[in-house]
Amino acid sequence: MKFLFWLFEIPLLFLFCIGFTAWWLNPATFWWTAIIAVALSYLAFFLFVFTIFAFFQGYKGLGSFHVFLLICYAIRIFPPVYFEEAKPHQEDLKVLNYNLAPPIFKFDNNTTNFKSAWNDFLSSTNLNQADIIVLNEQHANWINGKFHPSPAIQTLVENGYRFNPPKSNLTITQSVGTKLISGLDNPSSLNSTTDYRTYMHRTEFVYKGKPAAIYALHLASLGGKKPWNERKTKIRSKQTWLSYIRQYRAAYKLHVQQVIQIKRRLKSEQLPYLIIGDFNATMHNWEYRHLAKGLQDVYLAKGKGWGGTYRDDYSLVRIDFILASKEWLPISAKTFKTNLSDHLPIFASLRWR
Repeated sequence: MKFLFWLFEIPLLFLFCIGFTAWWLNPATFWWTAIIAVALSYLAFFLFVFTIFAFFQGYKGLGSFHVFLLICYAIRIFPPVYFEEAKPHQEDLKVLNYNLAPPIFKFDNNTTNFKSAWNDFLSSTNLNQADIIVLNEQHANWINGKFHPSPAIQTLVENGYRFNPPKSNLTITQSVGTKLISGLDNPSSLNSTTDYRTYMHRTEFVYKGKPAAIYALHLASLGGKKPWNERKTKIRSKQTWLSYIRQYRAAYKLHVQQVIQIKRRLKSEQLPYLIIGDFNATMHNWEYRHLAKGLQDVYLAKGKGWGGTYRDDYSLVRIDFILASKEWLPISAKTFKTNLSDHLPIFASLRWR
């Protein structure tokens, strides 16, 4: 029994410590630690189980060290910071962040069925009341002067939303109820040589007479290929894993370039702003630490529930975020369960301080 305990204890302790410290480690060099950081929530669960076993086996010192690590983890995900309390109000700015990764295959490529399911979901959850919707991995093109949106965008347009192309402004007035779709395809905004799903889209808007900006963001995807989708025969191949190593290493190195580029742009920002999108990284990763520095994580401040957004079936990690500058007061935040995408949407409300 003791042999089995140590057989699993040593690698578990090593992986947890590496995953936790990935917050400080630049993935351009230590890219492999970023992968472990993504699994930190899972590792924390197993570390908790092994903490019980450690005390049961009489390893009080080891058990106490486990408790210390778990406390450090808990402080990160539930920071002991005071957030001002405020009751929700009808005039709060309502924001929806959703990576609606092309889901049409789930509906046998039937556009009508998808639009119906998407519309029903928005109506049943009242998400169609959002003032701003940031969609990731959706597209809208103008061909010969005509607007050609994806089915998801078309549904929103039919519900009174206005699509916001790059370099355009919009005034949001609660009395009029103007609605905005932001954050759609703008692939040239961030350094990326391989991933069309990478962008940063800045939009100016006015809320209650005061100007602000949105940065709709999608950091480089880790790649379309996923290990859990591989056939059993292929997953045992050395070449398969070498391919994934190259894929993840390239993605995390690209993340560093993109984060530096974003931070450089934010230094010159004169307006209060929101950063909304898919970071393709968790709150335990280097990318999040740098992007969230000096900002408020709206879900961390006012989120209801665990808040995992990926994947839709086992949503244990959050890689979709809403960050706000100090001028904003977070009021509420929550996720919604749906199978329209492999992500879950985050809905939040804010107001001026």
